[in-house]
Amino acid sequence: MEQTVRFLVIDSAYPINTRNTKIANSICEYYSGKGIQMSFCAWNRENKDISALPNYNIYKKNSPGGQLLKKLFNLFGYFFYLKKCNIEIKPHVIIASHWDMLLLSSIFKNKSQILVYENLDIPSVPSKVLLAILKGVERLTLRNTDMIVFASRFYESLYKCEKYSHVVLENKPVFTAFHIDKNMECESGKLNISYIGGVRYLEILKNLVSAVRDNPNINLYFHGEGHDLKALKKYSEGSENIYFTGRYEYDEIERFYQNSDIVWAAYPNKDYNVKYAISNKFHESLYYTVPCVFSEKTCLGDLVTKREIGFVVNPYSVEEIRELLEGIVVNRKNLLSVKNRMKNYAIEEKDWESQFKDFINELEKLIDKNNNV
Repeated sequence: MEQTVRFLVIDSAYPINTRNTKIANSICEYYSGKGIQMSFCAWNRENKDISALPNYNIYKKNSPGGQLLKKLFNLFGYFFYLKKCNIEIKPHVIIASHWDMLLLSSIFKNKSQILVYENLDIPSVPSKVLLAILKGVERLTLRNTDMIVFASRFYESLYKCEKYSHVVLENKPVFTAFHIDKNMECESGKLNISYIGGVRYLEILKNLVSAVRDNPNINLYFHGEGHDLKALKKYSEGSENIYFTGRYEYDEIERFYQNSDIVWAAYPNKDYNVKYAISNKFHESLYYTVPCVFSEKTCLGDLVTKREIGFVVNPYSVEEIRELLEGIVVNRKNLLSVKNRMKNYAIEEKDWESQFKDFINELEKLIDKNNNV
């Protein structure tokens, strides 16, 4: 392929998802020297003041939550904006993030363009009727899709993949080598538990706080911000073993893991998407050899249980959370056994570079096929 390959990444929000940034950066690195033009379309839903960025096309329209008709009207506006950008940029490859962006892209793309569905999340709503409708819409849009990129290995079984090219590209950290844990010993002091990331799922985090509140053998650290932070801080008032460190930079994560015995990554397993998603914390925990607590009755929880490379719990039960954590405090040798199994299992896992290679190989087949038509 000697021609310049033009890519257009379409996201439903601004700033765009960090995963999409990572995919775009990996594509640019691969095509460096071969000729590439990478462009982005994003929706600035909150009318934030942003400076102009090269190759970014920003649709600026406020889209408040809870106003369905206004949201649908704004979606039509974004559609016509994307259609205009598509005509001007003339991309060879369109990467649509999320099912709603796939829907819009599948309508305006032409037959010569390759449409890639970046399956970051699967459609998920509380209503079974609405879920069935969303899945039906997604199936229709997939008829006009050339390739699907699964952000979780567990999504693959939900789709009839024989109809289009597909790869698994999980959101794994980009590291050059496996991290060697500097301290595999499990000390007999306090058990340090960390929550790392956006503070959300208030009900479950309250359960965690209730399970460890004032336990002299446990320290609980919340690293990050989020819309539930204020309420969680208020709920935790008076607890001397619970700490909030606030916003952090990504390069601080290694320090958080090194100072943690356990990382909390149990999310609401009543959510359809959570049942099949694979947490970034799973990949980070393998790299840093720090076990996580995941939710039971999820695909990830089943994997962790089968391979004994972490812990699972009912996130809605304070008593079960307390029982699990107090059991770890009492039996630190079990924690060391879990760490050893994690190190062995990590060798079996494909890293980002390997999975990205699978993605680029499938993509180049499609590009070559289009060039020969």
